[in-house]
Amino acid sequence: MANLLNGLLNHKEKAVALQRLDGWVERDDRDALAKTFKFKDFNAAFAWMILFMSS
Repeated sequence: MANLLNGLLNHKEKAVALQRLDGWVERDDRDALAKTFKFKDFNAAFAWMILFMSS
């Protein structure tokens, strides 16, 4: 179970999460999961950020 005090996942929890998260990977350089988003241009990226933050 995730540590409720700091929100960290253990190794097993990360493995389970990665099976369900499309496009996400575990970072080698730190204890984190990451996903890269690519956009046509700055305007498309900014529009996505605005949409994401408003939902």
